Amino acid sequence: MGKRDREKQKERQVAALEEVCQTFWSLRADAAREMEIPESTLNRALNRSNPGLMRNDTRLKVARFLGRRCGSEEELSRLLAETGWEMGEEEWEA
Repeated sequence: MGKRDREKQKERQVAALEEVCQTFWSLRADAAREMEIPESTLNRALNRSNPGLMRNDTRLKVARFLGRRCGSEEELSRLLAETGWEMGEEEWEA
């Protein structure tokens, strides 16, 4: 993956993760706790000036949370479309 692709991926992650967080919580601390990820990890992922890409294990925790929150695959697909959050094959299986 080239530098430009990586930067675009970071931008998409920030925008989608902000939407996910705003959908469910008003505080980042609550979001981190419910998704079972460190708040510092969430803050780095949401840092617009220099975001860090989430590691696979962290993305799996987000995917598991979304799966628990949504009552069906259709509802999950709708949420993903609304927020722009992209899930890979491994995340769909989680």
